[in-house]
Amino acid sequence: MSEEIEIAGVRISQSEWEKTPKSVQALVKVLSERLIHYEERLSHLEERLKQNSQNSSQPSSKDGIGKKVKPAKTQRKKPSRFQKVEQPKRELYPIEQCQAVHIQVPEHCHQCSESLSGTDSAPYRHQVIEIPPITPKVTEYQLHQLECEHCGAFTRGNLPSDIGASAYGERLAGVVSLLSSEYRQSHRMVQRLMSALFNIQISRSSVNRLRREVSEAVSAAVESAGQYVQSQAVMHSDETSFKQGNRDGLNPKQTQGWVWSLVTPLVSFFEVVLSRSGATAGSPFRFAPSKSSRARRRKQKADAYFGAAGRLITWASM
Repeated sequence: MSEEIEIAGVRISQSEWEKTPKSVQALVKVLSERLIHYEERLSHLEERLKQNSQNSSQPSSKDGIGKKVKPAKTQRKKPSRFQKVEQPKRELYPIEQCQAVHIQVPEHCHQCSESLSGTDSAPYRHQVIEIPPITPKVTEYQLHQLECEHCGAFTRGNLPSDIGASAYGERLAGVVSLLSSEYRQSHRMVQRLMSALFNIQISRSSVNRLRREVSEAVSAAVESAGQYVQSQAVMHSDETSFKQGNRDGLNPKQTQGWVWSLVTPLVSFFEVVLSRSGATAGSPFRFAPSKSSRARRRKQKADAYFGAAGRLITWASM
C-alpha cells in the first residue's frame, strides 16, 4: 500500500500525486494555501460578529439597530425573611373629612331582579379626590382722605395694625418661597406657576422681594439652628460649588457661590456664601466650631482654620 499525503485537508496516494503534472501540482499548492488563509480570516470575522456590549468593551451604540442583545444574568439578592417590604397603599380619608357622602343602595337583585331591602353594615368605600377651583382671595382696604376744615390739611385713613404694606399675604409669600427654594424653581417658573395654578399675576421682582421677606422672617429660627449645630461635640461639614447670580443685588461681581453645610444627627444647617476661604470657615456665625468640637470635612483651603486636631479626613478626600 502506497503512502498517502494530505493537501488542503484531502488525503491522496503518493503515487497518484507523483503522476500529476508539475504545473497542476503548483496550482494545487497555491490554491490550498489561499484556502487555509481565507478559512482563518473567516473564523476571525465570525468571532468579531459575535461580540457585543455585553461580552466585550464594545459600546452599546455599536450593537446595531434592531439587534437584540441578551442581557447578562445578574444574581439578585434574596430578601431577608426579617425584612418587611411595605407596598404603597392609598389610605382612605375619614368620613368626617369628606365634603359629601353618597349612599348607593341597590333596589333589585342583579341576578333574579327581586326587590332588596336592608342596609350593609360594612359597605365598600370608594373615594374620589379632587382639587376645587382655586380663586385668589382678594381683600380691599379703601383708605379715605379727608380735608380738615380748620387748617386745610389732608388726612388719610390707616391700614389695620396686622396688615402690612405688601400687596401679597403670608400664605402666598410662603408658597412663592417654597417653590423657589425647596422645589428649585426659577423666578420665571414661579411666576408662571402662580398664574397657572392660582390665577395670580405676579412680577419676577415681586417674587424676589417675597423671598427676601420670608428669609428675614425665619432668620431667628435659622440662627438658632446654626448655634445649636455649632454647639455639638461632633459635626460633619462640607462645601460645594453653587451657581449664584445677582438678582438680589448682593453679588455684583458675579462671584462663584458655595453651599456650606453643617450636619448633626438632629439638625442640618446650610448656607450659600461667596467664599470657601478660611475667613468664611472662621466667621463668628457661619462655621466657627467651639473648642471641643471636631469638624469632619474635606481637605480644602478652609481646613487650615480648624487645625489638625479639629478635623477628621475621609479616605475619599485622601
